[in-house]
This record gives sequence, C-alpha cells and structure tokens, in this order.
Amino acid sequence: MIQLSLRLASSLAALSLLAGCTTADPDMGLNVQTNALAQIIDVNPVYAGIPVEGGTGERQVDAIRRYNKGAVKPLDTTSTIKK
Repeated sequence: MIQLSLRLASSLAALSLLAGCTTADPDMGLNVQTNALAQIIDVNPVYAGIPVEGGTGERQVDAIRRYNKGAVKPLDTTSTIKK
C-alpha cells in the first residue's frame, strides 16, 4: 500500500512538473502558414510610394520604348564600401 501511494505521489509530482512545459503562445503550430506568407510576393509592389518599374504592362512598354530610343534610366548605385 505504501508503494502504491509513493508511486501515485511521484506520478502526480512528475505531471505537475510537466504542466509547466506547456506553451500559451496562440501562434504555436502556424509554421506552414508563416512560411507561405513569407514566400508570397506582391505582383505590383510599391516601395516608399513609388511603384517598381516593370510591375505592370504599361510600365514595361514605357521601359522598352526608352530602351529602343537609347534613353535608358541610369541605375541607382549604392555601396557599403567607403572610397
């Protein structure tokens, strides 16, 4: 009888310790959805209020016309190396 009550007490103690390992995070288990959202792109992105050139057909036509006329816009160059 003492062994049974000792086993019961140790089992209850172990269960109470394991109960502290549970999480209260509501987003737990949403890894697939989070990864899918991270990989979905906006086909017409807007950066700082300026649409990216080539995002729609109209902008692509303008870009091709400038290319054919030789009036291509120069690229913005940035560098992390100090000169």
